[in-house]
Amino acid sequence: MKDLVDRIQAYLRQDYADREVVDAVPFSVYFSSVGAKPDSSLAMPYQRVIDNEDDLLLMEDAFWQHHQSPKIQFLDRYNPALVTLLGQNGYELVGEEMVLACTANTIRPAPEMPGLTTLVLSGDSSLDDVKEGLQQTSQLGFDPFATRMLDTDAEMFRKTLVTGQAFVLRLNKKPVAAGMFKEIHDDLTQVAGLTTLENYRRQGFAAYLTGYMTKYAFSRHVDAVFLTTSVDGTENVYRRVGFNPCATLLTFKKEL
Repeated sequence: MKDLVDRIQAYLRQDYADREVVDAVPFSVYFSSVGAKPDSSLAMPYQRVIDNEDDLLLMEDAFWQHHQSPKIQFLDRYNPALVTLLGQNGYELVGEEMVLACTANTIRPAPEMPGLTTLVLSGDSSLDDVKEGLQQTSQLGFDPFATRMLDTDAEMFRKTLVTGQAFVLRLNKKPVAAGMFKEIHDDLTQVAGLTTLENYRRQGFAAYLTGYMTKYAFSRHVDAVFLTTSVDGTENVYRRVGFNPCATLLTFKKEL
C-alpha cells in the first residue's frame, strides 16, 4: 500500500482535475476558470524529491504566461526539501493547515446523545432534504445571513454526490450541524464542510458528526479518512474521535 502522505497528496491533486491543467514537470499547475479569482490558481508537486531551482522554471513560466503569480501547495512531509528551496527563491509562506487522518484502528466514535438522528444525503435524496442540509444547516452555520438557496443550487450539489455523502445532524428533529465526506479516490476520502449552528456550538455535536461520518465512510470500503483544519486548537475536536496529525498543508506564493 502506498504511504498515506502520498495518497493524501494525490487526493488533493484530484480535487482540481476539472480545471485547466498544465504539466510543468515536476508540478501540475491548475488554473482557475474564467471569471474566478486568479489567486485560486495553484501548482502541486507530483514528485517527492524537488531540491533544485531548475525544477521551478517550467512551473513559474506557466504562471507568467497566464499573467499570474506562482502559488504552490503541498504537504510538508511529502517534500520537505521543497520548503527550503522555495524560501531560497523568493517565495513566502501564505497558508498553513494541519492535516489529520483516521483509520479503522484509531477511530473512537463519540458517545450517543439522546434525541440525535442523522440524515444522510446522496444523489438519490430529495431536493427538500438537500436544501435542509445546505441551506438550513451548512450555509447558516458558516454565515447566519446567507441568502435562501434555489432549487437549481440544490440540484447541482445533489449531482456531485456520487461516492461522496453529505450529512445533517438533528437534535429532536431540528438541524444542528452538517458536514460531508467528499468523493472517494484510492479508498481515501476527505471530511469537509463541517459546521454547527451558532446556538449549538461547544456541545459536542461537531465531534459526534465527525465520528459518524467517518464510520460511515469506512462502511463504503474506505480505509483512511483525512481532513484539514486551521492551526488554532480546532484540531482537538477531531482528535477526540481518533484523528491524528500526519502532515501540514503549506501554501507558498511568489509575487510578480
